[in-house]
Amino acid sequence: MEKVIKKIKIVFKGVFFVGVVSVFGVIYCFCEESITASTAAVNEVFELVRSSSSVDRLEAIKRLFVMEDTTSCKALMEIYESETDNYLKVFIVENIRYKNCEESYELILKGLEDVNKEVRKAAWLGVDNNGLKDKEKRKKIIDNFKKEKDRDVKKNALWKLAIDKTTDTVNYMLSIINDKTEDDEIKKEALRHIYKMNTNYSKRKISELEKKGNKIISDEIKRLKREKK
Repeated sequence: MEKVIKKIKIVFKGVFFVGVVSVFGVIYCFCEESITASTAAVNEVFELVRSSSSVDRLEAIKRLFVMEDTTSCKALMEIYESETDNYLKVFIVENIRYKNCEESYELILKGLEDVNKEVRKAAWLGVDNNGLKDKEKRKKIIDNFKKEKDRDVKKNALWKLAIDKTTDTVNYMLSIINDKTEDDEIKKEALRHIYKMNTNYSKRKISELEKKGNKIISDEIKRLKREKK
């Protein structure tokens, strides 16, 4: 928690500096008032982060989210790692994708590994094409999918994986469909995403699946075709 407080202080020091430079040599008294107001804000966030009330800590998190600097991201990362309230962890993970900083994806990847189902679901919302096209991040994302046991979380994950309409993604979803240990609902979900990709490669693979004779998959393909009409 002390690391969090230090980062928050750095965040607000940055705010002081910007405020002072913007008016330096023009209205000195305004600078002095800005610093005083910002100092009060530091103390307030300091108290909110240390509070035993989740409502107060949420307020501190919200204030950090509106700051457009990288240090606020570091503070949010520290808060996430020390936070015990899953609702607050969900809030951080769900919104961190809107912060343009290096820590954003690092936090999303941490969220994919969280013990809490709702936190993991929220983290999958942050998975995007940028992450899927990065070789190292993609590996971590796929590894987390492989470890996932919850059906709802896996459905969320497949929806996000399908954003990347490449042959690699189609092939990975085919491996899910062909996995004898995989849940039938997850297989059908993977099939639906391949079908909706509507690329030449995905169409060819759907055609091949249809001829294989797997009743569950064949029936689902027929249903999807009827639905399209």
